[in-house]
Amino acid sequence: MVLHSMLGILTATLPAAAHAESRPPVLQKPFKLNPETGCFSYTGKAVEFTGQFRAGAYVGILMETLDGRGGTVPAGQEERIPAMNAPEYHQPGPVFWFGPLAKGGAQSITFTPTYLHGSPAHVTICGRMTPPSQGPLTPEEAARLYKLADDMAENDPYSRALLKEPKALPE
Repeated sequence: MVLHSMLGILTATLPAAAHAESRPPVLQKPFKLNPETGCFSYTGKAVEFTGQFRAGAYVGILMETLDGRGGTVPAGQEERIPAMNAPEYHQPGPVFWFGPLAKGGAQSITFTPTYLHGSPAHVTICGRMTPPSQGPLTPEEAARLYKLADDMAENDPYSRALLKEPKALPE
């Protein structure tokens, strides 16, 4: 009776143990955004990506499965979905957006489904401080905003007071 019970326990745990061993280990990849482009690109088998972002940042992630011939699976047929501990920012297109981040510091990005872990992919991670729906600023718009800020600092007494020490408004 005891031997029969032991065999039953062993056979019940063997498939689970064999299944756990068949999964490849979770490969982690630290990243740093390129200061010129604001993005990081990677091709390989990593599943979890860790890097730094500022509070208020928006994070765009594109994970493309490689098709085995050096290309990627066409958009719309992509199976990889990034996950991040941040609010999703819905935007049309293949890039997943998260943000604005509540606090800055180390962040972790992973992808699902887990059955794709260990398969190669191309990953692009980008960070920005403006919502993606606004698009990049044109040079004219950037110049206008800089001029507006300079004018405010010169002509607005409250803005001037903030630039002087101590950091308090005059009474």
